[in-house]
Amino acid sequence: MISGEIVEDRYIVLGAGGHAKIVLDILKKQGKFIYGLTDASIPKGETCMGYPVIGDDTELPFLLKKGICNAVMGIGHVGYPKVRNSVYKQTLEIGFSFPNLIHPTAVIADTVEMGEGSLFAAQCVVNADAKIGTLCIVNTLAVIEHEVNIGDGVHIAPHATVLGQASVGQNSFIGAGSIVLQGVHVGKNCIIGAGSVVLHDIEDNCIMVGNPARLLRRRK
Repeated sequence: MISGEIVEDRYIVLGAGGHAKIVLDILKKQGKFIYGLTDASIPKGETCMGYPVIGDDTELPFLLKKGICNAVMGIGHVGYPKVRNSVYKQTLEIGFSFPNLIHPTAVIADTVEMGEGSLFAAQCVVNADAKIGTLCIVNTLAVIEHEVNIGDGVHIAPHATVLGQASVGQNSFIGAGSIVLQGVHVGKNCIIGAGSVVLHDIEDNCIMVGNPARLLRRRK
Protein backbone atom coordinates (compact mmCIF):
# COMPACT_ATOMS: atom_id res chain seq x y z
CA MET A 1 0.00 0.00 0.00
CA ILE A 2 1.28 3.47 -0.87
CA SER A 3 1.63 5.71 2.18
CA GLY A 4 -1.44 7.90 2.55
CA GLU A 5 -3.63 5.71 0.33
CA ILE A 6 -7.15 5.46 1.74
CA VAL A 7 -8.20 1.96 2.79
CA GLU A 8 -12.00 1.96 2.98
CA ASP A 9 -12.48 -1.08 5.20
CA ARG A 10 -9.91 -0.37 7.91
CA TYR A 11 -11.29 1.00 11.17
CA ILE A 12 -9.94 2.52 14.35
CA VAL A 13 -12.09 2.37 17.50
CA LEU A 14 -11.97 5.35 19.86
CA GLY A 15 -12.03 4.05 23.43
CA ALA A 16 -11.44 0.55 24.79
CA GLY A 17 -14.06 0.15 27.53
CA GLY A 18 -17.35 -1.70 27.67
CA HIS A 19 -19.08 0.13 24.82
CA ALA A 20 -16.07 -0.52 22.60
CA LYS A 21 -16.74 -4.26 22.92
CA ILE A 22 -20.17 -3.77 21.33
CA VAL A 23 -18.51 -1.79 18.55
CA LEU A 24 -15.88 -4.48 17.97
CA ASP A 25 -18.51 -7.20 17.81
CA ILE A 26 -20.51 -5.34 15.14
CA LEU A 27 -17.40 -4.58 13.08
CA LYS A 28 -16.41 -8.26 13.22
CA LYS A 29 -19.87 -9.33 12.08
CA GLN A 30 -19.62 -6.89 9.17
CA GLY A 31 -16.26 -8.34 8.16
CA LYS A 32 -14.39 -5.07 8.67
CA PHE A 33 -10.66 -4.87 9.28
CA ILE A 34 -10.09 -3.54 12.82
CA TYR A 35 -6.70 -1.87 13.03
CA GLY A 36 -6.90 -1.30 16.78
CA LEU A 37 -8.18 0.99 19.50
CA THR A 38 -7.09 4.25 21.09
CA ASP A 39 -7.56 4.96 24.79
CA ALA A 40 -5.63 7.34 27.03
CA SER A 41 -6.51 5.38 30.19
CA ILE A 42 -5.26 1.96 29.02
CA PRO A 43 -1.54 1.22 28.51
CA LYS A 44 -0.33 0.84 24.95
CA GLY A 45 0.02 -2.83 24.08
CA GLU A 46 -2.97 -4.01 26.11
CA THR A 47 -5.78 -5.68 24.19
CA CYS A 48 -9.57 -5.50 24.04
CA MET A 49 -11.25 -8.65 22.72
CA GLY A 50 -7.94 -9.56 21.11
CA TYR A 51 -7.41 -6.20 19.36
CA PRO A 52 -4.47 -3.97 20.33
CA VAL A 53 -4.66 -0.66 22.13
CA ILE A 54 -2.22 1.32 20.02
CA GLY A 55 -1.96 4.41 22.21
CA ASP A 56 -3.99 7.55 22.86
CA ASP A 57 -5.57 10.05 20.48
CA THR A 58 -2.18 11.54 19.57
CA GLU A 59 -1.76 8.49 17.33
CA LEU A 60 -4.66 9.50 15.10
CA PRO A 61 -2.80 11.79 12.64
CA PHE A 62 -0.26 9.02 12.00
CA LEU A 63 -3.04 6.50 11.39
CA LEU A 64 -4.63 8.82 8.85
CA LYS A 65 -1.31 9.03 7.02
CA LYS A 66 -1.35 5.23 6.83
CA GLY A 67 -4.64 5.43 4.98
CA ILE A 68 -6.93 4.49 7.87
CA CYS A 69 -9.76 6.97 7.51
CA ASN A 70 -12.71 5.39 9.35
CA ALA A 71 -13.24 5.99 13.06
CA VAL A 72 -15.93 4.48 15.26
CA MET A 73 -16.89 5.89 18.65
CA GLY A 74 -16.20 3.28 21.34
CA ILE A 75 -16.91 5.63 24.24
CA GLY A 76 -20.43 5.28 25.59
CA HIS A 77 -22.44 7.73 27.67
CA VAL A 78 -25.16 7.57 30.30
CA GLY A 79 -26.02 11.23 30.35
CA TYR A 80 -22.51 12.69 30.56
CA PRO A 81 -21.26 12.90 26.94
CA LYS A 82 -18.63 15.64 27.31
CA VAL A 83 -15.59 13.40 26.72
CA ARG A 84 -17.32 11.53 23.91
CA ASN A 85 -18.29 14.72 22.10
CA SER A 86 -14.81 16.21 22.52
CA VAL A 87 -13.10 13.12 21.07
CA TYR A 88 -15.55 13.09 18.16
CA LYS A 89 -14.93 16.74 17.32
CA GLN A 90 -11.14 16.35 17.54
CA THR A 91 -11.12 13.23 15.37
CA LEU A 92 -13.40 14.80 12.78
CA GLU A 93 -11.13 17.85 12.55
CA ILE A 94 -8.12 15.60 11.90
CA GLY A 95 -9.93 14.24 8.86
CA PHE A 96 -11.53 10.92 9.84
CA SER A 97 -14.93 9.78 8.66
CA PHE A 98 -17.54 8.36 11.05
CA PRO A 99 -19.67 5.74 9.30
CA ASN A 100 -22.84 4.55 10.97
CA LEU A 101 -22.51 1.12 12.56
CA ILE A 102 -25.52 -1.19 12.18
CA HIS A 103 -25.77 -4.64 13.73
CA PRO A 104 -26.96 -7.30 11.24
CA THR A 105 -30.09 -7.94 13.33
CA ALA A 106 -31.10 -4.28 13.62
CA VAL A 107 -34.31 -3.35 11.76
CA ILE A 108 -34.08 0.07 10.12
CA ALA A 109 -36.91 1.31 7.89
CA ASP A 110 -35.97 2.50 4.41
CA THR A 111 -37.27 6.02 5.09
CA VAL A 112 -35.18 6.65 8.22
CA GLU A 113 -32.88 9.68 8.02
CA MET A 114 -29.64 9.52 10.00
CA GLY A 115 -26.53 11.56 10.58
CA GLU A 116 -23.07 10.05 10.86
CA GLY A 117 -21.31 8.08 13.55
CA SER A 118 -24.36 6.48 15.17
CA LEU A 119 -24.56 2.91 16.46
CA PHE A 120 -27.58 0.64 16.05
CA ALA A 121 -27.19 -2.38 18.32
CA ALA A 122 -28.59 -5.90 18.13
CA GLN A 123 -32.34 -6.22 17.52
CA CYS A 124 -33.10 -2.53 17.82
CA VAL A 125 -35.95 -1.21 15.66
CA VAL A 126 -36.17 2.21 13.99
CA ASN A 127 -39.43 2.69 12.14
CA ALA A 128 -40.64 4.75 9.19
CA ASP A 129 -39.71 8.42 8.80
CA ALA A 130 -37.75 8.59 12.06
CA LYS A 131 -34.80 10.99 12.15
CA ILE A 132 -31.64 10.01 14.02
CA GLY A 133 -28.94 12.60 14.63
CA THR A 134 -25.16 12.34 14.64
CA LEU A 135 -23.26 10.19 17.17
CA CYS A 136 -26.33 8.52 18.67
CA ILE A 137 -26.60 5.12 20.33
CA VAL A 138 -29.72 3.05 19.72
CA ASN A 139 -28.94 0.18 22.05
CA THR A 140 -29.96 -3.47 22.24
CA LEU A 141 -33.71 -4.06 21.71
CA ALA A 142 -34.50 -0.34 21.81
CA VAL A 143 -37.49 0.78 19.73
CA ILE A 144 -37.83 4.12 17.97
CA GLU A 145 -41.25 4.42 16.39
CA HIS A 146 -42.49 6.28 13.31
CA GLU A 147 -41.70 9.98 12.83
CA VAL A 148 -39.61 10.24 16.00
CA ASN A 149 -36.90 12.90 16.00
CA ILE A 150 -33.71 11.98 17.91
CA GLY A 151 -31.14 14.78 18.37
CA ASP A 152 -27.36 14.54 18.12
CA GLY A 153 -25.55 12.55 20.80
CA VAL A 154 -28.65 10.86 22.25
CA HIS A 155 -28.39 7.40 23.86
CA ILE A 156 -31.50 5.22 23.79
CA ALA A 157 -30.61 2.47 26.29
CA PRO A 158 -31.53 -1.24 26.02
CA HIS A 159 -35.27 -2.04 25.89
CA ALA A 160 -36.23 1.66 25.92
CA THR A 161 -39.09 2.75 23.65
CA VAL A 162 -39.75 6.14 22.08
CA LEU A 163 -43.26 6.15 20.63
CA GLY A 164 -44.49 7.77 17.43
CA GLN A 165 -43.89 11.48 16.75
CA ALA A 166 -42.03 11.97 20.03
CA SER A 167 -38.67 13.76 20.13
CA VAL A 168 -35.54 13.65 22.24
CA GLY A 169 -33.17 16.62 22.46
CA GLN A 170 -29.42 16.71 21.98
CA ASN A 171 -27.19 14.72 24.38
CA SER A 172 -30.07 13.24 26.38
CA PHE A 173 -30.09 9.73 27.83
CA ILE A 174 -33.20 7.56 27.81
CA GLY A 175 -32.62 4.84 30.43
CA ALA A 176 -33.09 1.10 30.07
CA GLY A 177 -36.70 -0.04 29.83
CA SER A 178 -38.11 3.48 29.90
CA ILE A 179 -40.95 4.68 27.65
CA VAL A 180 -41.47 8.09 26.06
CA LEU A 181 -45.13 8.32 25.05
CA GLN A 182 -46.41 9.38 21.65
CA GLY A 183 -45.86 13.02 20.75
CA VAL A 184 -43.93 13.84 23.95
CA HIS A 185 -40.82 16.03 23.75
CA VAL A 186 -37.79 15.38 25.96
CA GLY A 187 -35.45 18.38 26.07
CA LYS A 188 -31.69 18.64 25.68
CA ASN A 189 -29.23 17.22 28.21
CA CYS A 190 -31.88 15.23 30.07
CA ILE A 191 -31.53 11.93 31.89
CA ILE A 192 -34.57 9.65 32.02
CA GLY A 193 -34.01 6.98 34.68
CA ALA A 194 -34.39 3.27 33.96
CA GLY A 195 -37.99 2.07 33.85
CA SER A 196 -39.48 5.56 33.76
CA VAL A 197 -42.62 6.43 31.79
CA VAL A 198 -42.61 9.95 30.34
CA LEU A 199 -46.18 11.21 29.93
CA HIS A 200 -45.58 14.91 29.35
CA ASP A 201 -43.01 17.22 27.73
CA ILE A 202 -39.74 17.61 29.64
CA GLU A 203 -37.71 20.83 29.73
CA ASP A 204 -33.97 20.91 29.03
CA ASN A 205 -31.48 19.75 31.70
CA CYS A 206 -33.89 17.65 33.77
CA ILE A 207 -33.29 14.34 35.54
CA MET A 208 -36.55 12.39 35.62
CA VAL A 209 -37.40 9.10 37.35
CA GLY A 210 -40.41 6.92 38.01
CA ASN A 211 -43.77 5.92 36.57
CA PRO A 212 -45.05 8.45 35.81
CA ALA A 213 -41.72 10.25 35.42
CA ARG A 214 -41.20 13.05 37.95
CA LEU A 215 -38.45 15.60 38.36
CA LEU A 216 -35.61 14.42 40.58
CA ARG A 217 -33.47 17.49 40.05
CA ARG A 218 -32.27 19.94 37.41
CA ARG A 219 -28.79 19.69 35.96
CA LYS A 220 -26.49 22.67 36.31
